[in-house]
Parts: sequence; C-alpha cells; structure tokens
Amino acid sequence: NNSQICLSVINPSFVIGPPVLKRATGVSVGTFVSMLKGELKKKGVRSSCFGAVDVRDVAEAHIRAFESKEAIGKRFLVSSEQSYSQLDFADILRGRAEFQRFDLPGHLSSPIRYRPRYSHARAENLLGLKFRKIEESVVDMANKLISSGMVDCPQ
Repeated sequence: NNSQICLSVINPSFVIGPPVLKRATGVSVGTFVSMLKGELKKKGVRSSCFGAVDVRDVAEAHIRAFESKEAIGKRFLVSSEQSYSQLDFADILRGRAEFQRFDLPGHLSSPIRYRPRYSHARAENLLGLKFRKIEESVVDMANKLISSGMVDCPQ
C-alpha cells in the first residue's frame, strides 16, 4: 500500500463556548453547570490555571488545517495565550448584569501557585485563525446552558 497520510494535529486547551448537546458529561460543561447552579459557592473553585479556547475556534482550526497544504505535518496549539482559573470565569459572569442572580463562586479552594502562558502564533500565522475573546466564550456558554434548560435561571 503506497498511500500517504497527510496529518495536521489540533491541540485545544480547555474548550468552552456554547455547547451543541444538552449533556454535562464534558469537564468544561460540567464545571459551568456546577458554577451556575451554585454548587461551587461554599467550597470555592480549584486554583489550577489553564489555557481556554472557544469551541467555535477549535472547529475553525480543524477546517483551516484540513484545507491548508502548509498545515500538513504540523501541530497547532489552539488556546488563549494567558491562563485562567475557574474563579476568573466566575468573575467574568459576575461582572455582567444578566448573571447577578446566580450564586457564583467567589473564592478559590487554595492559592494559585502557577499561571502558565501559551503561544498560539502558529495557529494565527499559518491557519489565519482569529481567536475570540474569552469573555465572549464564557458569556455565550453560560447563556446557552440557560437557554437549553441545562441550568435554571434563579428568580
């Protein structure tokens, strides 16, 4: 068999953004559901920090890598350049009027020890990817969880 496989690898970080399915089996969806339901308020959220990326940007990266000859044989980090804690996500929501009624977590369960940084330059330069702002992804995810009925809006 003389067939050649042309492969590009997309390596996403913590994937957030509006979910398509109504299930909380993924870590990011489960985390946001727990956060919005107030389940993390008392004990606080984890102090780990990690890159984040919108699911729509991950999909776009896959399409662009598939369509690009320059992408063959390369790996692409698809992530924010700065890292975020779960508290950072809660703070983004807390800063928006439509989420004021939610019992969002307000503290970490332990101190942050390390905030890594990442480079998504290859994805921007070779694939022409323009990453969404994390604030947009966080808000869109929360709104989708509410509109799909996965999270009830407090009265």
